[in-house]
Amino acid sequence: MFEDILKKIKPSEEERKRVYEIIREIVERLEKRGLEVFLGGSFAKDTWISNNYDIDLFILFRDGEGISKKIEETLKEEKMDYAKVRGSRDYFKVFYKGMEFELVPALKIGKVEDAENVIDLSPFHVSYVRSKIEGTNLADEVRLLKVFMKNIGTYGAESYVRGFSGYATELLILYYKSFYNLILNTQDWRPKVFLDIEGYYNDIRKAINVMGKDKTKSPIIIVDPVYPVRNATSSVSVHKFAEFIYYSRILLEEMRNGLDVSKYFEIKKKVDISKYLEYAKRYGANLLYIEIEGKGGSKDIKNTKALKFFKRLVKELEVNNFPILRKFVIFDEKVIGIIYVYLDKLLEYRKKEGPLVWDKESFEKFLKKHRNEEVFVEEDGRVYAIINKKVKLEEILEDMRNKYSNSIEKFYFKLY
Repeated sequence: MFEDILKKIKPSEEERKRVYEIIREIVERLEKRGLEVFLGGSFAKDTWISNNYDIDLFILFRDGEGISKKIEETLKEEKMDYAKVRGSRDYFKVFYKGMEFELVPALKIGKVEDAENVIDLSPFHVSYVRSKIEGTNLADEVRLLKVFMKNIGTYGAESYVRGFSGYATELLILYYKSFYNLILNTQDWRPKVFLDIEGYYNDIRKAINVMGKDKTKSPIIIVDPVYPVRNATSSVSVHKFAEFIYYSRILLEEMRNGLDVSKYFEIKKKVDISKYLEYAKRYGANLLYIEIEGKGGSKDIKNTKALKFFKRLVKELEVNNFPILRKFVIFDEKVIGIIYVYLDKLLEYRKKEGPLVWDKESFEKFLKKHRNEEVFVEEDGRVYAIINKKVKLEEILEDMRNKYSNSIEKFYFKLY
């Protein structure tokens, strides 16, 4: 059913040989310096996508070894091109022969209960998934799911995405046995979906009681097979859960109608705003196109700041009475924001929020500033004024650029 798509996304034998040779090479260079290296992620499980070379190398250590310092010393000694990323445990991005490696410290533990964080569980996750997929075609089913999720924007457990992690996609395939069967079953999904591959719990209530309500707020709960007190999909938001169901239904419908669905499985899908321009034109709205790059040492930090800035920008436009029909963010190589906004439907006047009446100093300043406008108190105890709206969209954007220059590296916008 998906044979032609798999030919494009599955690494060829030649590519596999080349990639694993480079991995072997860098691992040997690190190990000869005394580091204990463990290959993790999709490259350890052979669920990786062709031409996607983000490779996780876990550097195993025992508590108190000062591992981050030792890793950095090794990288300097080996004269490797790297970038240090600050965190609870500093980790390193290494650029080697056209590939990006992440060298991540992981506590060497004998049992899962000793893990300090999810990273420490990685060797157990790798062993479990490999034991289930070796000798089967499940790795290809995982590839289909990963590429599909990347195309529809539901892949990634990062805080700025809140979608499905790579491990979560593997567990979904282990549970449903194929990508197509998963898509069929999502037609009936609704919160809360409960999946327990190893059958640790009799029902969802017991799982929630053991895991805790904070870790089971997500609309889908997948019991981690190697650590059953953990929800492997705790990061998944209602938004991404719903998007996955929505696009699964669309995919299934198009397949049943004999349509070409290859657009959902493109490895390097470029953002095409032409369709959004068509929609905006249909609605009689303008399209505001934005590119944002946040400041920070890691992609997670940069994109989190970019998303926060976008939300602040939208709020500022709404405060200034710009009618917004739709707004959303696309996480590509750049963070792209799209806003459908009406510029010809602006009110001449707007209501400006002031301080609480009992905040005497602020109240008097507000009253003095708006002595020539209508001022009144509303149910919330705040004073308000009706003011003339003279602000332009471009002025707001420039003000936002200047106001948040400490957290935003680059900000570009274009109004269509």
